[in-house]
Amino acid sequence: MRSAVLRKLLRGIVASVVPAASFVGCSDVECSGQEGQSTHFRVVDDYGHIIYDSLSPPVIPDGGTGSVASDAGTDAGADGGTPNCESSCGIFGCGGEYVRDCTVLAHISNQWVVRCDYDIHPVCMPKGTVCGRRPAGWTQARVEHRPSRGALAALLSQQAALEAASVPAFHALARELEAHGAPRALCLAAKRAAADEVRHARRMGDLARQRGGSVNPPRVRGRRVRSLARIAVDNRVEGCVRETFGAMVAMWQAREAKDPEIRAAMQRIAVDELRHAVLAFRVAEWIETRLDAKQLAHLERARKRAIAELRREVAWEPPREMITAAGLPTSNRARKLVDRAAEVLWSA
Repeated sequence: MRSAVLRKLLRGIVASVVPAASFVGCSDVECSGQEGQSTHFRVVDDYGHIIYDSLSPPVIPDGGTGSVASDAGTDAGADGGTPNCESSCGIFGCGGEYVRDCTVLAHISNQWVVRCDYDIHPVCMPKGTVCGRRPAGWTQARVEHRPSRGALAALLSQQAALEAASVPAFHALARELEAHGAPRALCLAAKRAAADEVRHARRMGDLARQRGGSVNPPRVRGRRVRSLARIAVDNRVEGCVRETFGAMVAMWQAREAKDPEIRAAMQRIAVDELRHAVLAFRVAEWIETRLDAKQLAHLERARKRAIAELRREVAWEPPREMITAAGLPTSNRARKLVDRAAEVLWSA
């Protein structure tokens, strides 16, 4: 898809959404998770596809191999091998879970039974906030909710943290593209995007602190270069879906925010985020021609899950202050943006 065509489509989607006439009152913040630990059991195949995920272990028939540690395993998904902890036990979403350890309990035919152990801390996020592009190995920083800060300060603090998390995401993308021999233009575009996100994080952090908020730096675990199949899934979910939706929201805020400082900031950020969305689709075009049929089928399932997750996230109605001062779309508008993008951009 050509850059000019995608930009025109995104602007058309935003322009096509009919403004909602009413606001729905609700609390400012939604908190999830409790301090502690949890364990999940997953079954993954040699491509890293998750085919079972539960709090209860699956029945393991006789003949499976014994338990082996998986922390230093290869990145199953390209050429098989013991599945990597981070890949097999990764959590999607904005919660406070991160992988502490994992163990392969059995290997039966081409399937791995994995025990995933997580540490959890509670995270409070302003309702209406949607995580954008997040790096592999990222853990949502602890966010303490202080009602005295107000909804706007909480939103800006969260947006600053998410912008900061995008910096290592784009650095990792550039490094992996170079390792796999991608065109130089894609590698340079990813590095430029990282520099953009540094500016975004700094500006949103300034706006948050001016309004009584605070910003915690992101926690990102380093990782090795992944297979093209895993990069493709990450790019499709975090780039083509989430980053693209984030670009549309930024365009909306650039037009609707009543706070002049926020509106001016979003006008600049929206231009950059639109370029990042274009980059995601360019990366997809390059990578996905190099995947086999099974990997492409897995990619399609990941796309559908990402859109479903996004629909759940936009179901929350943002507090009125976020809608007016920051220009966030109402839940109804955001849902229409997702539906229209799913129809026009994410249908294939």
